[in-house]
Amino acid sequence: MTMPWMPMYWGDLLSSTSHLTMNEMGAYVRLMGHYWCLKGLPVSEDTAQVLERCNSIAGAKTDDDRAAVAFVLPEFFEKTGDSYRHRRLEREMIEAEERHSGKVKAGRLGGLASARQKRERTSTDGQPTLDITVRIRKSKKQRRRGKLARENYF
Repeated sequence: MTMPWMPMYWGDLLSSTSHLTMNEMGAYVRLMGHYWCLKGLPVSEDTAQVLERCNSIAGAKTDDDRAAVAFVLPEFFEKTGDSYRHRRLEREMIEAEERHSGKVKAGRLGGLASARQKRERTSTDGQPTLDITVRIRKSKKQRRRGKLARENYF
């Protein structure tokens, strides 16, 4: 499942990143965004290759930018085997997937209930009955005319 949104707890983020420079913070946010959208960072046994891919993800163009990525990567991402993990993001992804699947299930049940009600509303000859309620709203001009007519009537 692709998750179009990501929870951001600003108090937690700012308290754990207050020591970062602006370049480091930018690199960290871009790496988190990539991690969230693609469920991880690039995987390779060669650390230099992973660092180069992370530089590309973070948009690192200068030596300062590359240094920021090199600082942020081991600081916030845990290296496990040939990949990097971010425990908080993984926990948030699991919770988001559980919420999403719960909403999908509820939507499916609601759709089934709606279909059942629709079947129950069909007439005896098998033709569906139309259950349409039309509400006509008068325009502002029509409402004003009606009010003036009532006032002039009495």
